[in-house]
Amino acid sequence: LVYNNEHHELKHIFKKDLCDGSWHNVTLSISHSNIIVITVDGHRKRLQLKMSSELIEFFRNLPIYIGGVTGLFSSIT
Repeated sequence: LVYNNEHHELKHIFKKDLCDGSWHNVTLSISHSNIIVITVDGHRKRLQLKMSSELIEFFRNLPIYIGGVTGLFSSIT
């Protein structure tokens, strides 16, 4: 999970490689108590946020990018 702008950066890196050609189950939730919970293939991480409620709402309204197509699909036109 990465978000970066001029004033704020939120970054967490999982030890598991997510670009391995397999599908993964990903869940992201932001609680009202400023905690982000990220679950990837059953591995759960909690991140305590130290941000204003306005900034938390900003994060809640960001578009979600689930990105990248592996080389396996590069020949599809």
